[in-house]
Amino acid sequence: MNKLIVVTGGTKGIGRAILNRFAQAGFDVATCARKQQELTDLKQQLESAHSVQAFVKQADMSVIDQVKDFVKYILALQRPVDVLVNNAGYFVPGSVISEPEGSLESMINSNLYSAYYTSRGLAGKMMEQREGHIFNICSIASIKAYPNGGSY
Repeated sequence: MNKLIVVTGGTKGIGRAILNRFAQAGFDVATCARKQQELTDLKQQLESAHSVQAFVKQADMSVIDQVKDFVKYILALQRPVDVLVNNAGYFVPGSVISEPEGSLESMINSNLYSAYYTSRGLAGKMMEQREGHIFNICSIASIKAYPNGGSY
């Protein structure tokens, strides 16, 4: 059986690149994103290009109940998780004064709490199997502010 990597927010950018690289190395992959069609397309692309299994689930990682549903989906696979990459997140440009109400809360839910709840939900099994790795992707904005960064 192939090893399994789980990447949140896997249909674009860094998440998609990570999935492709690990699939190329023979890992089965599991991911989530907000748009089902993008997940369906990604699954087809990964499975045909790399001869691996791709498991996909629609989930908005800014909604904690959907994060927990994604974790349940992964646990229901009954597969050891060898690598977890908490990658889901987004950015709302603007200033703190004029950004839409709720921007901060939504970004914190997606960019921070989703990583917390995904790790919390999967780390126990990883500890039981006594192996695995968890990586948290973050923006350069976590160490350096920039113009139009708002509450991000």
